Amino acid sequence: MQSDPQVKCICKPGIMRDNCPSCEGTGQMIDFRAIRNRKTQEQIRESITTKFSPIITGYSPFFRNVLQVMLGNREQWVTEKYCGFYITSDGFFLGRTLNSFKDSFIGRVDDLTRNLNLIINEAKLDSEETAYLNSLPNIQDWRKI
Repeated sequence: MQSDPQVKCICKPGIMRDNCPSCEGTGQMIDFRAIRNRKTQEQIRESITTKFSPIITGYSPFFRNVLQVMLGNREQWVTEKYCGFYITSDGFFLGRTLNSFKDSFIGRVDDLTRNLNLIINEAKLDSEETAYLNSLPNIQDWRKI
């Protein structure tokens, strides 16, 4: 079965369609194999960590810290300096250290996304992993609110 949403089911409208295991009443074929094969968030994080581990030393300690926070601080690529990151409504990137209640100005979020794209290409992440990182996990994004 294709994952193409335009593939029509062969069932007829009515009771037959309501009980159809292939389309679950939608009239469109559902690719259940593709749904079952999707990775969980934890599997995606583990896969990204595995792909980043051999190449991470070529990046600055600061960027390793950003990635470490984004992946939930599971890996110790750097002694933590920042414990959280924020994106302001006007697109600036701020970091918070463990010992301070003040946020440090880091730069524009455009620089972060450019650097993320570089490491995504170098690590050869798949589409699910790329989408996960591009969603900026564990970073409070005030542009979305």
